[in-house]
Amino acid sequence: MAQKSWGQWTLYGNVGFWWQHAAETRNYVYAGAVLERDFSERLTLGVELFGNSPKERGGGSDVAFNIGGAW
Repeated sequence: MAQKSWGQWTLYGNVGFWWQHAAETRNYVYAGAVLERDFSERLTLGVELFGNSPKERGGGSDVAFNIGGAW
């Protein structure tokens, strides 16, 4: 995991590896990154992008995002 903050912005991310043991599954890599901005002492908004390589043989990769905040 890595994190960098500058001013009202914070960027952090993570990369990992899942080791699968079940039949018909495969090991896969996942990664994600978040960018947040503090608008006040009480309000923070951010966006997250994450995904992984295929989890099953013949399957596709997944990519998704979230948008959220804290008050």
